[in-house]
Amino acid sequence: MILGGLVGWLVGPEVVALLFGEAFAPSSTVAMFAAAGMMAAAASQIASQVLVAEARTSRLSAAWFGGLLIGLVALLLLGGEVDVRVAIAFAIGEVVALILMAGLAVRR
Repeated sequence: MILGGLVGWLVGPEVVALLFGEAFAPSSTVAMFAAAGMMAAAASQIASQVLVAEARTSRLSAAWFGGLLIGLVALLLLGGEVDVRVAIAFAIGEVVALILMAGLAVRR
């Protein structure tokens, strides 16, 4: 996740500008938090597959819902520019979902 955030900060705006045009390029900060959040979401898929394979999908939905709630709370409590606030809240929500999923996946 840290590596993804670093790569997002270093080249994220340029990649978005290349793919979608300069008008859509985010700031380095937004790209960093978006990339870190995406890495957490990707890692969550591993834990989610454990829960699906063990037929514990109610725990899976609880973890995603927990991440969503914390992300919404972060969005409401954070200050600053809207795009940065949304990117940080997204990353926080994804990290919380990952932590919850990992914890629930190792529980019996």
